[in-house]
Amino acid sequence: MRPILVSAALAACAAAPRAGGPFTAAGGCAAPEDHASRPAGAQACASPESRQLDFWVGDWDVRLKQRSPGGDTWQEAHGTNRIRKILGGCAVLESFEADGPDAIWAGKSVSQYLPAEKRWRQVWVDDQGSWLAFTGGQQGEQFILQTDPVGAAAGRTLRMVFHDIRPDHISWRWERAEAGGATWTPLLLIEYRRSGAARN
Repeated sequence: MRPILVSAALAACAAAPRAGGPFTAAGGCAAPEDHASRPAGAQACASPESRQLDFWVGDWDVRLKQRSPGGDTWQEAHGTNRIRKILGGCAVLESFEADGPDAIWAGKSVSQYLPAEKRWRQVWVDDQGSWLAFTGGQQGEQFILQTDPVGAAAGRTLRMVFHDIRPDHISWRWERAEAGGATWTPLLLIEYRRSGAARN
């Protein structure tokens, strides 16, 4: 991955509030007025597209429902997810922990919008030995990232779908589609609530 230039002005962007639509967090950064004096890489990191994941930034309590291997029942667990803008606002770092199902586990991801490709990329790693790469972005009122085909005969596709996005709530689905299939099967559901937010 080529290096990205980060200006000192952009380093404080996470503290600058900005209003916006459903894909802009209240804590996102407003672009400085003097765009001409900023390096090209820093300007790209402040583009509207690079802010599409700002809704995810913050501290979250999460409730998980995971489909059992047989597919007939769902197991529940709880956890936390801490999402931060890093590298002067050029990337999004996820730090996830859950108490199950079955055993404690944790993972991290880094996401970034690539202007040259006009899409987002994410890499996920966890303490179960997983390493997954995703591409995607905003699709209407949803934000979707999916893998290239993986698994047996490279025929299985996995994706995550952020939906029902509100200031203090996000719904998230982890889904699988078999080779050539148009049907997505949900495997894991997560309900996000901002830490300290009142429950309905």
